[in-house]
Amino acid sequence: MEQYYYSSDGGASWVGPFDKAQINELRASGIIQPSYAVRTEGEQQSGTAQQASADQQYWVVLGSGRQLGPYTKAALASLASMGKIGAATMVLAQGMETPVAYSSLGAGANPASPAAEAQPSFPDGSAAPSSEAHAASYAPTLDKLDRFSFGRFISGIFQRHTSDELLMDFCAGTPFGTPDIRSVHATWPSPWIFARIAGLFILLYVGLIFTMVEYSNPKLIPAIMFVANFGVPFSVLVLLFEFNIRRDIPFYAVVKAFLLGGVLSLFITSILNEKIHLGPEAYWAGPIEEPAKLLAAIFIASSFRNGRILTGTLIGCAIGAGFAAFESAGYGFEIGFESFLQTFIAGLKEITPEHLSDLVRHGLDKYTTEMDHLSVRRAILAPGMHVVWAAITAGAYWQVLSQKIRQGVRAAEDRSVDFSVFVDTGFLKFAVISVGLHMLWNSQIGADYGWYKYLVLGLIAWAVLLWLVQSGINQVKEEKLKALQGQ
Repeated sequence: MEQYYYSSDGGASWVGPFDKAQINELRASGIIQPSYAVRTEGEQQSGTAQQASADQQYWVVLGSGRQLGPYTKAALASLASMGKIGAATMVLAQGMETPVAYSSLGAGANPASPAAEAQPSFPDGSAAPSSEAHAASYAPTLDKLDRFSFGRFISGIFQRHTSDELLMDFCAGTPFGTPDIRSVHATWPSPWIFARIAGLFILLYVGLIFTMVEYSNPKLIPAIMFVANFGVPFSVLVLLFEFNIRRDIPFYAVVKAFLLGGVLSLFITSILNEKIHLGPEAYWAGPIEEPAKLLAAIFIASSFRNGRILTGTLIGCAIGAGFAAFESAGYGFEIGFESFLQTFIAGLKEITPEHLSDLVRHGLDKYTTEMDHLSVRRAILAPGMHVVWAAITAGAYWQVLSQKIRQGVRAAEDRSVDFSVFVDTGFLKFAVISVGLHMLWNSQIGADYGWYKYLVLGLIAWAVLLWLVQSGINQVKEEKLKALQGQ
């Protein structure tokens, strides 16, 4: 049977083999773009037009007139597959006087005289270095919040996206969904999926509450609890999933960490609470729960202990989100059921048996009210709590792993648990921040400031996490730079 291979980078690397049916399926699903080169086994590159087109230079023209680029044809196809450009995006090819829609650049488009090989570039418009001299000038920017623009960060949220784009994003970590490092967009993504999922949970919650109040239907209580307690943590998890620009973690593994890791972290917390008695005060939860979540993240990560910082922040966030969701559900049930019993017992003194159903309904109304108030409060506070604290400690653990790999004391393919990281100062400084924030959150310090206290603590936590995310993006940039220099 004839075997086929495809290349997204103009023939520099090939993916395969596949049979003819598989190649057709990949084309139909959009994984193989029209600009990709395809060849059979033993054959030189087919699709001469595609290869010739890949050597051209193209610029993406923004609505403001600003031009980003240059890009190769293969790089444009990668941008399209990642949802960064669409069919209507205006593109200017070398030799053209006016830009045209990207959809008009067919496989045979070659609108210019032969040009020199295009320099690869990043989606933010900056050209990627292709020599040691360029690398030297690039390196100093690696410790900065590189080219972060809030406007660009949220711009994709308000753009129209297709279901195919959503499918491609959730194909991350699969053999077809993990891009070649040279085509990775090593910059801050625009979290449009997060915005849509968060909006969906808000609509669901408002709709359920409205129906519950309007029609007094207690059967909706479990649905309200689920949406209220899981919605925000899961939405933040999707945000960190989009932050993982390397796209090497399957969403299945993320959901597994969310569910199984959340339960595991609660189990470890219960054991530590039983064995270690620090005190009855709420703030002692910090030194217990944060190590428990980190241990769960390290255990659940398994084959993903790869030293990639973005992997650590994502896995840590998944554990924290699961922990937060299950804990909030427990608190909601506890306070709601307590209110129900108080109302029910108080009513028994004066009620007759025939009015028992009314008493039950009254108790359920009280249950719903108390549970709703607690769930809303914890949902609002959730982004500044467990999800970000766990992401910080896990990201720090993975960062130290990356430093060990860089120093040659740990093999890049090593996936074992490294307990020596726990005493590394590079890890401890982040662990202290995470535990400290947790303790302050649960303490009475600043309680007089109400919501402002939690807002400040949450902003501090996110500033630390975003610094780690930036370090992870810089790590991807370095990996991409090495790959480009090795071409």
